[in-house]
Amino acid sequence: MSEEKTDSKINKESVVKWGVIIAAIVISIPLLIALLLNVNIFNFALGNTESWIAFWGSYIGGMFGMIGVIITTYIIISNNKKNIEYSMELQDRQVRDRDATTFLLNKSEQVVELLDDANTLLSTSMSLFIRMAVGREFIEMLASQMDSGRSTKVDIESKISIQTAELNEMSEKSLSLRPLVIDRLNKAVAKSVFIDGVSDEIRDLIEFIIKQEDIITDAMVDRESSELINQMSKELIDEVSIKYNPIQRRLTEFSREQLEKLMNG
Repeated sequence: MSEEKTDSKINKESVVKWGVIIAAIVISIPLLIALLLNVNIFNFALGNTESWIAFWGSYIGGMFGMIGVIITTYIIISNNKKNIEYSMELQDRQVRDRDATTFLLNKSEQVVELLDDANTLLSTSMSLFIRMAVGREFIEMLASQMDSGRSTKVDIESKISIQTAELNEMSEKSLSLRPLVIDRLNKAVAKSVFIDGVSDEIRDLIEFIIKQEDIITDAMVDRESSELINQMSKELIDEVSIKYNPIQRRLTEFSREQLEKLMNG
């Protein structure tokens, strides 16, 4: 606001200054011509005073007309140049804004994909925990049957061997899934730094998942029942969904805002 007042003041001072100069020139020229006509240097030229006044009037008028045309042309060219520069700057700013908006929209979509991927991997990991707990109980049941002599030792040992191999395979897969879940979530954190509050919520989600997975792993080591493992796994999935929903809403709202910006151009 202060800059606009300063510019306005400068323009007014400039107008007054040039107005005074022009007025002085307009008043001085007739007086100067009248004085020059009485100087002896002009006595050699033909013509009376009236004809010389007419000559100087037309000469000076033409000169002022030419100067006026030059000044007008300069002002028009200057204004056109400013308008072109402003249009180019405005267009460049619009392009930069559109690129920035597209960049943010892509980041938001990538975060959603990473969270969905992490959620799928986590569900798979929890399913493996449950299957491992059930498989472990099945092996314990087979061992008790062998001790009671209700089945042949060879048959039971074969079943135990098969089940143990499956448990080992599920354990390896479960161990490989955990870092993948955390990796997806860490990437989501990195890509969501431009979205207010989302990265902090995802960090909290990572801490929660790590803590709860450690608890379930300890329960597996302590040979807790499959029912308890199943309950703990479902509680983890449900809690992750609860924490994920506000993040999803925030990302959806952010994406909608960016799409509106692109549509409004």
